[in-house]
Amino acid sequence: MGAKATATAGPESFRPLRCFVVWGKANVKHKARLQQKVQTLFAAIEENEQQEEREHTGQDLPELGEASSLTSEKLESAVRRKQPRV
Repeated sequence: MGAKATATAGPESFRPLRCFVVWGKANVKHKARLQQKVQTLFAAIEENEQQEEREHTGQDLPELGEASSLTSEKLESAVRRKQPRV
């Protein structure tokens, strides 16, 4: 019985270990590429924030609407004018 077990032990019996090593290397390379992409993305975000800050130094950002002349009273009166009389 021992001879039979050694006779069936061929290259296929080591395949799972080989795949683990290959996949392990691929995972390391993939992780390194992902980390590089994340660092590049964060650098681009930081650069965009700095550029926006240079463009709007001392000013409110337009998307906040703080510099707008529209007030809640003006908005309410416009809504009342547009609503149909019921």
